[in-house]
Amino acid sequence: YAKVLPIRSAKALSGKLAYLTNGNHANHADKIIEPAYCHRVQSGAEFLSKTVSTIRTLNARHKRGRKIKNLADEIIIRAPDFANLTAEERSTIVKSVIADVCDDSPCFAVWHLDKFNGSADLHILAANYVDVYPPKVRRSSKWNPIAITRASSDRVTDKINERRRLEGIPAVLTMQEVRRNRLKERGLSSLAEQLAQMLPFSAAD
Repeated sequence: YAKVLPIRSAKALSGKLAYLTNGNHANHADKIIEPAYCHRVQSGAEFLSKTVSTIRTLNARHKRGRKIKNLADEIIIRAPDFANLTAEERSTIVKSVIADVCDDSPCFAVWHLDKFNGSADLHILAANYVDVYPPKVRRSSKWNPIAITRASSDRVTDKINERRRLEGIPAVLTMQEVRRNRLKERGLSSLAEQLAQMLPFSAAD
């Protein structure tokens, strides 16, 4: 499971940082919140100030054309139930995904571990600019963060599973395997069969 959500205001970004690190929030009663992992910044406060100020500077510099709407993206990756990722595996995942998706941008990442079922949610806040001098917005029709995130997640999961198999530890399901299992649970072998059931007439017609 993986998705990418845009964050469009300084208030929303500040609130998201506070929420992700708040172990006392009602939504986190069943979660263990790990210490944050910072990339190209030293803290959440620096991530917030650097991201907001840089995007504002970029917008002020561009007199023409579209203004930058997104300050950052929230990348969410969920390890399935009973994955029981080790600390080393979690570190490998967060570093690999950042390297593949947003290595040249400041990032703030937090793991939320479920206390009961062995699942885990990785939240990565990635600033919407490339951290070079002078900084530039990450705007490219070729950059598809959700596709890159899913591919990266499956790739690092495969590496973890290779090691787990050698050690006799149950493998972690990749997103492709999760989707296949869901189709099997519905008695379907492919997406085509799933879509066929939704048609008001038979495929032959």
